[in-house]
Amino acid sequence: MKTEEQTYWQIQDFLKGRLDNNEREAFQKLVEQDAGLAEEVEKHRLANRLIIQNRLMAAQQTAIKTKADYKRNLLHRKLYQFGAVLLIAVGSGSYLWYANSGTISEPIALQKPSTTIMEAKQEATSTVMEKRETNVDRPAISQVPKQKSISKEFPTQPLEEQTVPKEEPIAQVSEPTATVVPVETKSLELPVPHKEVTKAAENACSSTHLQASVFASPSCKGEHAGSIVVSRIKGGKSPYRTEIRSEKGILIEEANGLPKGIYTVVLFDDQHCSARIDHVEVKEKMCELEEKVFNPFLDETFELPNSSKNGTFVVYEKNGNVYYKKEFVAHEKEEWKGISNNGEMETGHFTYELIYQDGSRKQGTLTITR
Repeated sequence: MKTEEQTYWQIQDFLKGRLDNNEREAFQKLVEQDAGLAEEVEKHRLANRLIIQNRLMAAQQTAIKTKADYKRNLLHRKLYQFGAVLLIAVGSGSYLWYANSGTISEPIALQKPSTTIMEAKQEATSTVMEKRETNVDRPAISQVPKQKSISKEFPTQPLEEQTVPKEEPIAQVSEPTATVVPVETKSLELPVPHKEVTKAAENACSSTHLQASVFASPSCKGEHAGSIVVSRIKGGKSPYRTEIRSEKGILIEEANGLPKGIYTVVLFDDQHCSARIDHVEVKEKMCELEEKVFNPFLDETFELPNSSKNGTFVVYEKNGNVYYKKEFVAHEKEEWKGISNNGEMETGHFTYELIYQDGSRKQGTLTITR
């Protein structure tokens, strides 16, 4: 047990450079001579690397957790600040509302004229009662109605005066009612805002200048292999979309597999503003025939290129005679095992052609070996 512990610490001191030169050279010779010791040294070296990696991973996790805690505390602090501001705003609004509601209650003092009228009635009746007590003769009783009529006329004067200012607001209310009719008639004129919206859209597009880079890749002669690539669209408001139309104005659904011709690229932005790039030419070039070599006697086959269009696969002999012919369907895997339509299998050089329904063609050469 003691020997194993000594060996452990010797290995650790050796790996961590704690031995002097003589001890290090002596231990190095032992490692070279003893395969078991060399294996232990490699295990210790690997274990030390794993320990260092684990420490680094633990430090990274601690840093990530500390950063997440800091962001969480910062978010809580912002929420507290927002709540404090909201509480202050609600309190200030409540105070202002309470203050305004207190000033509104002041017009209650308007009830004072009614109390003065009642006091005037009481004074008038009190004078009548005093006169009843002082005047004993019956003719004085006839004067009582006169006093009552005076008391009735007394409040009528302020009431008539109060009705005078009430007539003025009634006259003012009739004025805005006359303006309601033209407002309703204007709201029924729907074409007016529609024209304004159209003019606004035209004005917005008048200041919009859409630009793009257009690259046209040529097609092989007799084939539909050209393409148009539109990139780096700028101006207007994204997202953008593009349309490609033929010389006759027909919309092209795919920008690949184009024949030779003149095309037009139309750019659109998110506000439906558009710009045209005319005379985009897909040229034609001579392409080398693609050569395929396979050995059908070893169960090798020729796999037809995948296509999005239906067509016919034709293999020609050197003299131009048809050696094999078969129709194929778009997006389906098709293979040829090298057997002719007559059931023969010959070696040599052949020419093949893929004839698509839209009139495009693709050619190549085949070599059957044995």
